[in-house]
Amino acid sequence: MVKNGRTPRGAQRWLCKPCGATTGWRNDVRAKVFAQFLDFILGKTTYADMPGQGRTFRRRTEHLWCLWPISMPVEETYRVIHVDGIYLRRIAVVLIAQADTGQVVAWHVARSETTASYASLLAKIPPPQMVVADGASGFVTACKQLWPNTCIQRCTFHVQSQILRYTTRNPRTQAGVELMAIAKQLGNPRTLDQRYQWVNNYYMWCHRSKQFLSEITILENGTRIHTHQRLVKARNLLNRLIRSTELFTYLDPSLYDENETIGTLPATNNRIEGAINSQLRQVLHQHRGMSINHQLRLIGWWLYMHTPNPPTTSPTTTPNAHRH
Repeated sequence: MVKNGRTPRGAQRWLCKPCGATTGWRNDVRAKVFAQFLDFILGKTTYADMPGQGRTFRRRTEHLWCLWPISMPVEETYRVIHVDGIYLRRIAVVLIAQADTGQVVAWHVARSETTASYASLLAKIPPPQMVVADGASGFVTACKQLWPNTCIQRCTFHVQSQILRYTTRNPRTQAGVELMAIAKQLGNPRTLDQRYQWVNNYYMWCHRSKQFLSEITILENGTRIHTHQRLVKARNLLNRLIRSTELFTYLDPSLYDENETIGTLPATNNRIEGAINSQLRQVLHQHRGMSINHQLRLIGWWLYMHTPNPPTTSPTTTPNAHRH
């Protein structure tokens, strides 16, 4: 082909002498713009750092905010799955599932942490051997429905934090002081003997505090309530977790092979809190001021790019022929 003048827009026109066809050449920069878009929303650059307060960049990437990254069903089966949620302005919650390899497996956007929301998340993932969660409402029911053979490990850090909220950091009663000390040791058991010792110490506390916790206060309207309601709630919580075996699932010998050491499975959701939730909060803070829809898309693209083998966005150049 040879040069054959220019188009009305000033672009070079090319002519094929044998057939007489004319065409133009235009670089396809859509992949390049999309890569720049991802670098922006997942990086530390803000509109204020760009020339002209980023007006040109906003105009070029405005159509990309309409794209929703999709969490596809997973085929690979993982041994351990961590499940947690991150709230946005109490308007929406993003439920996230992370594999024991550290990669994002699936996510689901919902209004709140309901059984149906968790069921939508778990339905995308093959049942693992064990799942670690913070005990959010609706999760246990959804897990038992979709993953009936999966063992549930209640995050011991969240349990400890909830007990300390009941006792406070400065308990005013002896029973509260003792329960706080027991709660602080909740993350220590790494062997079956240490688990037995912790449970034994807790039951001894229940025996010593039985009469104290049974005290009743009668209100002016005649209603009878526990005098030490907060300690009673803490006791009932630990009793439920111990009966359901969700507190020390990570020490269950049936989850380990002969050559594995008991206690190496995770007992907390620290992995997903540090590797995903904290990173998402940092990115959201970096781009604070976004609408809720843009925040959801930002989280979606961050999670999408941290899935196993995400597609690349390398720029490509392809011809775009136009007959004149």
